[in-house]
Amino acid sequence: MDIEIIEMAERKARFVLKNSSPAMANALRRTLLMDLPKMAIDKVEFHLGPIMSEDDREYESTTPLFDEVIAHRLGMIPVPTDLDVFVPQSECSCGGVGCPSCSIIYSLHRIGPCTVMSQDLLPLGDPSLKVKDEFIPIVELTDRQAVLIYATAVMGTARTHVKWQVCIGVGY
Repeated sequence: MDIEIIEMAERKARFVLKNSSPAMANALRRTLLMDLPKMAIDKVEFHLGPIMSEDDREYESTTPLFDEVIAHRLGMIPVPTDLDVFVPQSECSCGGVGCPSCSIIYSLHRIGPCTVMSQDLLPLGDPSLKVKDEFIPIVELTDRQAVLIYATAVMGTARTHVKWQVCIGVGY
């Protein structure tokens, strides 16, 4: 089996697979879809109760969507993955509790009326871990609504959940 790389970019790769069977091509396709590690938001904590703004107005910690729907949307937002920095929690020296070597914590604090976007997810610590796709809508808040969220991203593979799927549109 020979692989000739035609295009290799940060978010796209094209290559030609030569001297291979359809079974091997499909095995490579399935490996790309299921077995590559990636960081994704896995745990989301919502603040319950009133949220005070800077001008001492009180906002209700509610949204038009269920918390579970927002958590699912957060899990599908692409999070930067650096395999030289992060390890899976199962292999981390912290024993899977969560530390800067195996997890990224994001905060999201918005007061309505507004559309909460992925750019509102701010990493605690290293600003280079900010999400790359900034214009993914999460939820729309009306007047007197607010949201305060802490989300933790960990490494995983798509064998566990699709949120850890690195590749899309893999075909032959």
